[in-house]
Amino acid sequence: MVRSYESFKVGSGAGSDVTGLVFADGNRNGARDSGEAGIAGRTVRLVTGSTTTSATTDSGGAFVFHGVVAGAYTVE
Repeated sequence: MVRSYESFKVGSGAGSDVTGLVFADGNRNGARDSGEAGIAGRTVRLVTGSTTTSATTDSGGAFVFHGVVAGAYTVE
């Protein structure tokens, strides 16, 4: 697994969904390639300043944060 802590900005209004996938990056290229499975049960954090929200990946490695208000965030 490769982690990315690059900051990003979300929307300009009341809320957007932030989605992603945690997967076993066998060749460590940062992209999901054929045969690289999602990882279930991982905790993913959405961080901004002093606020942290957590989600757990599903059976395919997917996660979602619903209704995220506009701002700058990192996913850890």
